[in-house]
Amino acid sequence: MVRANIVKKILFIGLMCLFCASGWAAAVENSVVVEIDTLEMSEENVENIISDPIQVLLGSLEGVYLVSAKYRTNKAIINVRFSETSADPDTLLTLVKITIDSYLDQLPNDVDSISVSLGDSSGLAEQLEQDEDAETKIQSVDDKKLSGDEAAAFITQDPEVLKAPSLVRSVEKRSMLGRYLGSIESSNEFLPVITTLSSTSITEGVTSGKYFMSERDAIVNGEIFDCYNSAGNFLTCQWRDKYGIGSVDFIFTPDYASFNGLWSINGTEGAFKWSGLKVTDN
Repeated sequence: MVRANIVKKILFIGLMCLFCASGWAAAVENSVVVEIDTLEMSEENVENIISDPIQVLLGSLEGVYLVSAKYRTNKAIINVRFSETSADPDTLLTLVKITIDSYLDQLPNDVDSISVSLGDSSGLAEQLEQDEDAETKIQSVDDKKLSGDEAAAFITQDPEVLKAPSLVRSVEKRSMLGRYLGSIESSNEFLPVITTLSSTSITEGVTSGKYFMSERDAIVNGEIFDCYNSAGNFLTCQWRDKYGIGSVDFIFTPDYASFNGLWSINGTEGAFKWSGLKVTDN
């Protein structure tokens, strides 16, 4: 009887392991990559006119949990990551294509080509970095992401480059600065929004920013200004867009990975929600 119970327990544990293994195997990340080439467009314009609006547009699709981008002069690569429970990859690819097509009439004539494909953006991002290197004849070793052996080879090939004994990159200081994908409460609904907080201060405190809010048939561009860090992880700013002007209070998590905020319109009562999750351009 005891042996029978032991056998049953072993079989039960085995079945549970198989069940868990099958669940783990099913956890697949679906990714769609949008590659955009432009003509005679600066990196800043690629970011503001092309990348940011399309990111917030794609971020509003069902099942999207992260949208990231890399861009430079005449080039933007946007990676849209869907949750594992989303539709099959081909359906997601079609969904992104339809969404991009619906936005074509709002893109400038400087857009030369747009391609949409399945897969991770690492290969495209690597190619983007290679293109950037080809355009720069002299670049310091400290600016290149190389291993020790690669750095040595690079120094040998380019003797004019600074010969550093080792590559030690400091850990990036966490701050409020950055790009956040989230939602904003407007007209009794929550709309996708990309919020970018920037600085012109030597101390790298947030002084200004911008945001792109996705409405049903348009992207609203907004400005953030007169920011000051009143206490701890609390940031107070002014906002302005085509609908008016007002104030917003952002409350960040200790690691500055996300924020929850409240915005209001000057001269009116009431406050509305504004949230964001920091995204990296990798």
